[in-house]
Amino acid sequence: MAPVAPEDRPECQGRPEVWANSRQALCESLPYYQSYQGGGYTYQNHCYGFLVDGHGHFRDMVNASVVITRAGGGLKRDISGKMVATREQHEESAQCKAVQKNIFHKKPVVMILGEGHSGAPCKPIAPYCILGWFKPTHVWIEKDEGHFFYKYRFEKYDLAESSWWVSKEQQPSLFGKDVLPAETSTCASCHRSSPKIYAETWICLNEHCQDFWKLGRGLKAEKLTYGRSFLRQSTSWLGWKVPHPVKLDFAFDEGKFYDTSIGSRKGFVCPQCSMCNSRTLWSRLVCTNAAGCSFRRNVPPKPVQPESLADPNRLIGNGHADPMNTMDKDKDSPVIERPPQPIRGYRVHTYDFAECGRLVHFISNKTINAIDGGANDMFREMQEVDVGLERRKMPSTKMKGDNYTNQFSLNFGVHYEYYVDVPTRSFEESCQAVRAARTLLNWAGNDVVRNSDDDSEHFKEFNELLALGYFEKQKMNYHDDGEHGLGPTIATLSLGYPASMSLRMKAKYYTGMSKTGSYVTKAPPVPGCLKYEQRKVAHARLDGVENATERQKIGEKIIRDLQLTTKKRTTCPPLVNLTLRHGDIVIMHGFNLQKYYEHAVESQETIRFALTCRYVDPFSLKPEHRPKPATATTTHRQGADSNITQQHSVVQTVTNSDNLAKDSETINSVSDTNADAPAMVPYTPNQPMSPTILSGSAGFTVSSGIVSPPDNTGMVPMELDHDSALPDSSNPLPALNMTDTTPMDLREDSSISHGQDNTETSGATSDPTTATELDLEIMSGSSQSSELSEIECPEDVDLSVLDPVN
Repeated sequence: MAPVAPEDRPECQGRPEVWANSRQALCESLPYYQSYQGGGYTYQNHCYGFLVDGHGHFRDMVNASVVITRAGGGLKRDISGKMVATREQHEESAQCKAVQKNIFHKKPVVMILGEGHSGAPCKPIAPYCILGWFKPTHVWIEKDEGHFFYKYRFEKYDLAESSWWVSKEQQPSLFGKDVLPAETSTCASCHRSSPKIYAETWICLNEHCQDFWKLGRGLKAEKLTYGRSFLRQSTSWLGWKVPHPVKLDFAFDEGKFYDTSIGSRKGFVCPQCSMCNSRTLWSRLVCTNAAGCSFRRNVPPKPVQPESLADPNRLIGNGHADPMNTMDKDKDSPVIERPPQPIRGYRVHTYDFAECGRLVHFISNKTINAIDGGANDMFREMQEVDVGLERRKMPSTKMKGDNYTNQFSLNFGVHYEYYVDVPTRSFEESCQAVRAARTLLNWAGNDVVRNSDDDSEHFKEFNELLALGYFEKQKMNYHDDGEHGLGPTIATLSLGYPASMSLRMKAKYYTGMSKTGSYVTKAPPVPGCLKYEQRKVAHARLDGVENATERQKIGEKIIRDLQLTTKKRTTCPPLVNLTLRHGDIVIMHGFNLQKYYEHAVESQETIRFALTCRYVDPFSLKPEHRPKPATATTTHRQGADSNITQQHSVVQTVTNSDNLAKDSETINSVSDTNADAPAMVPYTPNQPMSPTILSGSAGFTVSSGIVSPPDNTGMVPMELDHDSALPDSSNPLPALNMTDTTPMDLREDSSISHGQDNTETSGATSDPTTATELDLEIMSGSSQSSELSEIECPEDVDLSVLDPVN
């Protein structure tokens, strides 16, 4: 029977109890269906939900009481785009075994109808609609186009209820006097009985029998139709009840604190309109139904005190913390671990990646975290102040509907361009924790670059910070941070519960082969890849060859000579595994580290923040994203007789003593009006921390960036000797002052000289909305644009979970 076009189908007689516009919202809102790909959702050898959508078999069907569908798997898109069977399905598949176990245990499943199903009886109401509870009754095997595949029959659990997904004319009284007994027959060859499924003939369904799927002379499989007795038989589960309603009770009360466990971070079914929603805001639930649903609910995460982060089995005291990192022990590993060093109380572990760069892990401790304005105070503020963290919408993927990143994010400083569009705020609009983290990461990044093997390198102050928030078990799959325009140094401060971080070589550089099977000609092999010595010699054949066709031919010969293959693509094992605990800092330094390697991060418990700093070259940004500072006129005298007038950014610097005085006045004048409020405190730019956040600490001194010292270089003056002294007044970490809100990328830099005698006079600007070339040079920290290497983006991106940051 030919499928009916959706617009030609009748209207449904009712509406679903639960529905969704996107696959992600469906999976995040419903505990009984969490399959982002495929039809059946199985867990611990049982099937909980089953989606029938596009790519079904031509004999799949849905009526008022029965759903018949092909088992998932074994399909692949051909040249025309049609999904065709390419491999056999077998009885031992997880899905098939799960459905059979459901039949044995009399466990129903929730059926979901997708708008792409060609056999749907009525016009689709939404992309995904919950049909209700169904009994799995039959599992059998068929043969089509030379391939074996399984089919399932599901029967509506409560036959007394009307079926909303059919029209009134399609709602027959099937299950009263119209119920028919099941028909079966026994095969003469194998002596096994099989149900009569098709009206035209009985067929042996024993795949091991010589008479399996023999249709008889002149009968074709595409002409088969289901028999009335097979459709109208009733399967008795007397005494059994459905586990729960398909629309679960709404679990979030207004104003109540909730944890950040898996249950809380998931989506929700709107109690007003029944639409499934992903949770996209850190502290609120908002229904995104475009039809005008007004549902909103404040559900702030329950604050976690830094003291509760301690692991009783891994105590962190005032001394140097015990490391929990591991390394690949292979003798050919390209990673060299340097002896750890004590730096300002941190235990610092350094891993050198041959010819690629350096990974440095600053392991914090109780004393460092407790410094005024340190990790403990930052962690408290990130929880108590709503800084605007949201899950950001991703570009279109294979999944239907809107899709969002796993983690919550917001960018500060210079715009950061990558595949997710994250809004950017200035550092003046950021909370104190963001500015304090930037100061601390500038100190750590400068230390790593100063002590690198390349004496020609100079540290560029970070002008961007991406703040990420994680709930329980949220993760980022393997990716790199190698977008064009970034500096070679990337630094992350971890706040909250631990996370694991792993680094490995990208598959195409590890094997020398792309996914399409061609040789990677654009980049030479590096130590640690497969057949490194042979590939190093062979790759030299490409030296001086500019013609693309000739390079491809040489690459094909290298593949043959070295017997490289992608039949079973080899993945590089993780070379370094770090455990990032509260207050830890990770520095990745080197362009090639991002080009050849990728890293993954997974939060281990309920709440974590990652604050990641980069240097972004303003010249690399799109014109609409380049900084547009307020400008003033400056006159530069070059020699006795020449005056040159230029526009550039002029921002008054603030000294340490001024900041301390302002902090003291601000903190003493704050009243804690939000101490008992269940909702998160709305963030106001430059709002000082409340006494609740300070927890009784005095002299909270955190800066908006790096506090300008007397020499006006923009860096905190401190010797970075590698000693074992803990942070104290005589050997301080960077001064972390709270009130200086001057964005560091807009500070005057006395090292930038535009002439022998510079005299500044304020004046009006001709175009205050446009940054001149000199403006960008000043903001980039040099009088010339940086020469940044082209960094390749990740080859394999799992868009459902990926975000290219730590």
